Amino acid sequence: MSRSLAGRRRDDPAYDPARIAGQEFAKTIVPCDPAAAARGIVEVANAENPPLRVFLGNAGLDWLPALYADRLKTWDEWADLSRRALK
Repeated sequence: MSRSLAGRRRDDPAYDPARIAGQEFAKTIVPCDPAAAARGIVEVANAENPPLRVFLGNAGLDWLPALYADRLKTWDEWADLSRRALK
């Protein structure tokens, strides 16, 4: 049986840029007001055509649309290759 590595964590310096970027991003997140978030959830639940996903607060709302637009562009650019995989 292998010994637990708990308490022996070694951060790989190769991941420092990603770790720092994550820490900086976390500083930009504004916590939701629980009462306002609850009202939003009730509004979604009562909607005639509720979304499968919804943002509550700014985490994601500020940067995910651009990320997904970039992904959609990439997928469109490579669609021919994707379709060739069916043949």
